[in-house]
Amino acid sequence: MQSISRFVFISAAVLLFASTLFAGTEKVLFNDAEPAGYPPSNGLIFDSAGNLYGSAFNGASQACSNGQGGCGVIFELSRQKNGSWAYTEIYKFTGASDGLHPDTNLVFDAAGNLYGATYGSRNDASGDPAAAKSYGTVFKLSPNPSGPWNFTLLYTFTGGSGGQEPNSIAIDASGNVYGTTPNGGSANQGFVFQLTPTTSGPWNETVIHDFTGCQDGGYPIEVAFDQKGNLYGTAWYGGAAACATPGGVVFQLTPQSGGVWQETEIYSFDAGTDGGYPQTLAFDSAGDIYGTCDLGGKNGEGLVFKLTQSNGQWSETDLHSFNGQNGFEPESLVLGSGGVLYGTVRYNGQSGAGLVYELIPKTGTKETIVYQFTGRSDGGNPDGGIVLDKAGNIYGGTLEGGSQQVGVVFQVTP
Repeated sequence: MQSISRFVFISAAVLLFASTLFAGTEKVLFNDAEPAGYPPSNGLIFDSAGNLYGSAFNGASQACSNGQGGCGVIFELSRQKNGSWAYTEIYKFTGASDGLHPDTNLVFDAAGNLYGATYGSRNDASGDPAAAKSYGTVFKLSPNPSGPWNFTLLYTFTGGSGGQEPNSIAIDASGNVYGTTPNGGSANQGFVFQLTPTTSGPWNETVIHDFTGCQDGGYPIEVAFDQKGNLYGTAWYGGAAACATPGGVVFQLTPQSGGVWQETEIYSFDAGTDGGYPQTLAFDSAGDIYGTCDLGGKNGEGLVFKLTQSNGQWSETDLHSFNGQNGFEPESLVLGSGGVLYGTVRYNGQSGAGLVYELIPKTGTKETIVYQFTGRSDGGNPDGGIVLDKAGNIYGGTLEGGSQQVGVVFQVTP
């Protein structure tokens, strides 16, 4: 595949927002637009040199058969000596066999290769809307010192029992790729897959857990490794043996002999005060798990929770329940130095455009609003994962706002 590179320099000081009402300040590092891709809503990741990488679901002026304005891009933002950031498009999707609309987080392997997945693909590059379609792809991008990054198609989903529309990926120390499809599988409740390398051609796929929608959960959202290499995940639905509770679960996957994996439901939510529809996870060195629930909590607007294990049993602590004014529909969560948690909520009752918050569990987990978006030139409605640099600055993307009203890449300094 052919990729197109271009460089756009953005002054890190173009937009600087500060308020006495909030603890931090915000800088817009990049304003998204149709030629560069939009919105940057799948989270960001740093490489070892401090460059940021992300993806945009739409854009790059490559027509797609579903009527969207472009098939999406993978991009890099690199910090310049003068403090500005340079934008580079490292791959533009065509909507053919490579896929269309990147829709997961990105991960690096130890060799510096970048992995991700797309929402779908069109198997016929003619642009005919009636052409055969697939239901998502997993890909690898390899850096090339003498030119554009090299694209490799690893796997193509087939829909139905073969899964569709992957929404999360992770990688282990051996270079195997894991991920979730929220739909498909034998019960159409989604599954967790593992991709292992082959000597040539597509990678081998193994379904390591096929959800039933009952006690084991259904509609998986995320898989992630803790600091010890254990694989955990979240599922939006299920959690009850009678298949009646919609609150979702946090689960662990453990490899057994013969290539079999065992799924263990470590916590089931009731969609009430303890939360419902769990999303992202974060881990500390003690083995505790932190996460967010889209709904539920004391006020029904979502919460941040902590799971702690004792004598083989996991218990939940509600660290913070949102009330609408201070946010609802929490999105990302990361663990910073000293056990400080940072996260985003997509909406809030004041500006409606979302915010970045801080929680310090050691001091009672009172929420501090680090920055509140206005939905205008500073961006609005943060979405996808956030990432911290070594200095503790927070980086992420928004769905709305910016100079073109299609999202920004931001830096928030607490």
